[in-house]
Amino acid sequence: MKFRASWGQIGNIASVGLYYGYPKLSSDYTYQVGNGAPLSSALYVGSRNNPSLSWETSQQTDIGVDMAFFKERLSITADYFDKLTFDLIKSQDTQWTKTYGYGAPLINQGKIRNTGFELAATWRDKIGKLSYEIGGNIATLKNNVEYIDDNVNSFWQHSDAWRGTLAPFRSTVGQPYYSYWLIKSDGIFQSDAEANAYAKEGKKIQPNAKAGDLKFVDQNGDGKIDDADRVYMGSAFPTMTFGFTTNVNWNNFDLSLFLQGVGGVKIFNAFKESTLNASEQGYNRWDKILDAWSPTNTGSNIPRISASDANNFQTPSDWYLESGNYLRLKSLIIGYTFPKMVWNSSLRIYFSGDNLLTFTKYSGMDPEVGGIGLDGGQFPVSRVYSLGLKLKF
Repeated sequence: MKFRASWGQIGNIASVGLYYGYPKLSSDYTYQVGNGAPLSSALYVGSRNNPSLSWETSQQTDIGVDMAFFKERLSITADYFDKLTFDLIKSQDTQWTKTYGYGAPLINQGKIRNTGFELAATWRDKIGKLSYEIGGNIATLKNNVEYIDDNVNSFWQHSDAWRGTLAPFRSTVGQPYYSYWLIKSDGIFQSDAEANAYAKEGKKIQPNAKAGDLKFVDQNGDGKIDDADRVYMGSAFPTMTFGFTTNVNWNNFDLSLFLQGVGGVKIFNAFKESTLNASEQGYNRWDKILDAWSPTNTGSNIPRISASDANNFQTPSDWYLESGNYLRLKSLIIGYTFPKMVWNSSLRIYFSGDNLLTFTKYSGMDPEVGGIGLDGGQFPVSRVYSLGLKLKF
């Protein structure tokens, strides 16, 4: 048994451009004085410079233990980590207005904490001609924004958006970084009468809604649907990752297998906006649009087909939000090594496959979208089959 512990800090300025300490003028602006006059180039200040900008700092504490049992056939490694990132380098989006005439400067602001456990275990043994190794690992992650500034109502509004309309992210104290900030949906209106009855003081809460449209929750009860009705709904960061490996050798055969998965992750499936929306132009349609709501197909969760979208797809709602949990067979290798040949040479043939199977409830092409969880129809990981041989002299 061995105990481990560490503490340290590391700085980061990777997001800052070169020579930031020397403000420079941009020359991409042109102006014209008088109708028909020639265009002239001008130099301008694009954004304010911050001479007080300093390093972004990550401070991490680790406590771990390594253990071995049964003549080292079983080995276990366990770790706890606590990582605090502070003085984040970011563009100032609090207390800054465009009326200043130039862009916001980079500033140091906020604290984000990541904590979690990591556990890995491996069993190695041999039974006659059979030798094998079985291993597994699991890790948890809790992400939380701890501080922005002294204003308890401050938040970071992230500009990431699908086609410039669906902007699902915002960060605030007490929530994960890049949280989903969305309007809740409550099924589909089954009749015009139901849509008209969804009202406050005689005024429809969703004025353009009809039978077959999504119903949105008036969270603050003010009789209308807008950003004030949005709520935080988790993030794209998985709260758990896990894996399983096995290696087996018997006589001249060998087998290697690797399974990998994540849990507690959500994905904003923005690709539905383009492929299930009949008012969208320039996109092929998903065949699931054939199951859209209609008077004869009232059990669908896909809004009605309409050439104009006055209610459904332009609203950043949890209708786009799906579980991104998955378990994937990442790798499988099966091989055979022939007995020693002439001149003491050896020959091994093998089959390998990558990304062979994926178990998930996610409706998109691939739950492994990466990044911040905004799925715009990224190309899925490829399934690969290989046959090979290795001749050694």
